[in-house]
Amino acid sequence: MKMKKTMIAGLTLLCVGMAAQADGLAGLAAKMIEVSGAKAPVPVLGPGIKLNIDGRTGGKVVAVFGDDKCPRDFMDQGRARDGCTFIDKPVVTVHYVEDRKLITEQWKVVSKDNRTYLYRPNGAVISQAH
Repeated sequence: MKMKKTMIAGLTLLCVGMAAQADGLAGLAAKMIEVSGAKAPVPVLGPGIKLNIDGRTGGKVVAVFGDDKCPRDFMDQGRARDGCTFIDKPVVTVHYVEDRKLITEQWKVVSKDNRTYLYRPNGAVISQAH
């Protein structure tokens, strides 16, 4: 019986892989999630992540925090349990300190071509600090 279940699972994976072949790895992952009934992974910004908020190279870098409870298995959270930002909705609320003032902003979330982009209210594109 166990061998039969293993064979069925293997054939299912093969069919899913063939169906997603034209879409590459992203298509394969999407098909696997669809077939298995699992939830798609949600991108998360960790508490204190350093982001460039000016939309230009060498722009202003700040540590950003959110209002979401961090996932239990979140790898890089240190002692923090809160302060994550789930970017699975059209608009997210973030906080950062600028000139010794706490700033709260609503950032627009746009998914395009298997990438996620964040935009400040002034239209600046958020990028990872280097």
